Amino acid sequence: MHEKLPSVSIENGDTVYCRMRYCDFRFPLPDKAHIVSIDPVTGGADTINGAIYLIGPDGGPVKMRAYAELLQKKHFDAAPCDGSGCPDVTNHMADVPFVSDGKVIHYPLFDDFWAGSSNQVGGSIEVVRLDGMTKIRFGYFGDY
Repeated sequence: MHEKLPSVSIENGDTVYCRMRYCDFRFPLPDKAHIVSIDPVTGGADTINGAIYLIGPDGGPVKMRAYAELLQKKHFDAAPCDGSGCPDVTNHMADVPFVSDGKVIHYPLFDDFWAGSSNQVGGSIEVVRLDGMTKIRFGYFGDY
């Protein structure tokens, strides 16, 4: 009751937990990522916005394709950004095939992408590769 909301915390070392007065929003962090810093969050009773800066297990930016695949497994729709706004998919990016669950899936090469939660409508993240690290901007807007 006396907590300052909205707030953000990390659950089990691998999930970002965004708390608002009327809503919660969660999204997974990349595998074995290390958080460098978390910007102060803004928002209200059912809204939150913020950013997390992190590095991958090798000390550099996280692997974008691997993180996009993880998010898809966790019920997020992921699409690369093309510089003109998310979530537009561009056709001019190189395509990289790989095998998942016995079928070939094609992911474009990209340095940033957008993902929206299928389970929590109104929740989204934008992942951007920076010099030496990765920035995840997150936001949630509930309809209350």
